[in-house]
Amino acid sequence: MKSGKDHGNRFLKKLPSFLRENLGLKIAAFLLSMLLYWSIRAQIDSTTDIRNVTVNIKTPGNRILMDDKPCLVTVSLKGSKTMISKVSNADITINADANDVIPTQDKKFYKLKLDLRWVQTPFGTRPVEIKPETVTLALDDIENRMVKVEPIFADRAKMPSEYTIGKVTVTPAEVRVEAPASKLTALKQIQTTPISLSDITHSFDCDQELDQKNYPQFTFSPSKVLVQVEILPSVQTRTFNALPVRILSATATGKKRTFSCEIVSAPTVDVTVSGSKNVIETLRKEDFLPYVDISKFDKAGLYEIDVKCASERDGVKTRKIYPSSISVKLEKASDR
Repeated sequence: MKSGKDHGNRFLKKLPSFLRENLGLKIAAFLLSMLLYWSIRAQIDSTTDIRNVTVNIKTPGNRILMDDKPCLVTVSLKGSKTMISKVSNADITINADANDVIPTQDKKFYKLKLDLRWVQTPFGTRPVEIKPETVTLALDDIENRMVKVEPIFADRAKMPSEYTIGKVTVTPAEVRVEAPASKLTALKQIQTTPISLSDITHSFDCDQELDQKNYPQFTFSPSKVLVQVEILPSVQTRTFNALPVRILSATATGKKRTFSCEIVSAPTVDVTVSGSKNVIETLRKEDFLPYVDISKFDKAGLYEIDVKCASERDGVKTRKIYPSSISVKLEKASDR
């Protein structure tokens, strides 16, 4: 009877010579490779969800995305456990093309189906699903038109009280504004960045930027304007009450008329004048001479004559005389 060893020897002899050499090592290598294969196979097929991945929306040139909130989705990744365990939402990029959007019943909103081809993931991983597959976008058309520019001033309280703003000129007076149609419709004017008036005592020019911070979705052409600001002495008013009215009766030839004159209404008036603060504060009643001119009258009678006011002070303007006229009675001197 033949032993098991003889059977084994005969089996080995039937094997090709290249297999009989180092057979033990070959069997060990085979078993190790199978173990490695199943280990890798188990990890390659792993899947995980990466949440809060930002979708970058690329809009066509004639539209703009109105919602500032990020568009977030969940991306399902496939790959080895080792690789996908290291992936975060910051490692995934989604660049979505909003050219082919589908309008909803509300014309402000559109549906966009996300394509896996837009998803870029780290080496050794691949995207298999995006959740949700469709996102809603708020889009608006881009339009442009000419809009008036309004200069804005700051630090008015720091401007010396003796001065005030006069004429303000903006060049160009209008700029072309490109913006979302819904916002452009309601836009009446565009403001400049604030122009400081701190310690300003003279007229000045400045190249001023338009206030881009307050209009984040707007573009301006040009983005700067020339602002010319006139600074004038601050005008104040003051009223002097009950000033006596004088009568101017000399003729053009210097001869006195043969009329007697009598004021039959109130003989005093209130005079309101204006000027710079430093001038107004130094005025006195004696600086003003209200009067009526009767030199053009050559007949006796009762006349209503406008009151005028003379002053030798420079920089003073008469604003108002009340009452503006008085009643004067003229009689021939021989009749009295």
